[in-house]
Amino acid sequence: MEAISIDRAAKKVTARNVDTGEETVFEYDKLVLGTGSNPITPPIENLDLKGVYRLNHLTDASAIKQAMDAGEVNDVVVIGSGFIGMEAVDAVFNPRRSVTVVEFRDTLLPGILDTDMGQLLYKNFYEQGLEGRFGERVLKLEGEDGKVTKVITDKGAIDADAVILAVGVRPNVGLARDAGITIGETGAIVVNEYMQTSDSDIYALGDCVENTHLLTGKKVLAPMATYANRQVG
Repeated sequence: MEAISIDRAAKKVTARNVDTGEETVFEYDKLVLGTGSNPITPPIENLDLKGVYRLNHLTDASAIKQAMDAGEVNDVVVIGSGFIGMEAVDAVFNPRRSVTVVEFRDTLLPGILDTDMGQLLYKNFYEQGLEGRFGERVLKLEGEDGKVTKVITDKGAIDADAVILAVGVRPNVGLARDAGITIGETGAIVVNEYMQTSDSDIYALGDCVENTHLLTGKKVLAPMATYANRQVG
């Protein structure tokens, strides 16, 4: 079932069966939104080439593992160096394989670490064989016979027989926005310390909500399971 609308006045949620299209209405006293986030697909040419992988579903991870296990991959380019990008690097890194990270900002984990800490982390990876291309924007992919062969950035070309897209996520707030629930400047749902939205009978948690930075007090996006688990409590 997919929730398609919220009637806050009547306290009803309409959901659709994704197989049959049949709609069902559920009544609620309290409602919890955990709609998560959607992976960002950057405007890069030729993302449909064979050997280009996204990390949207478990099946994507299985496809990458199969390609690695089959020995089909020698040159891997990971686009993005946030948490998902770094997990991808960890998964594919191998002394027999060339792995390059392309990040349009100036360091690894740019949304989490400052430049000094990011460079210190990169030094450790570099000494183990990882190549970082920072401050570069990917423009397009090139291929032969339908399979990716190169990543073209605004500063040059990188050989690649596998490309992993890991450029981040956006909060999935369409359902909440359509229901008139307040969305913050971060693009995520505004909640208070009790995880209540602007409607006190509707709660939200996980990747779709804002978090409060403990040091600055500012609202930030922190789409991580560790924070979502705490929000449940």
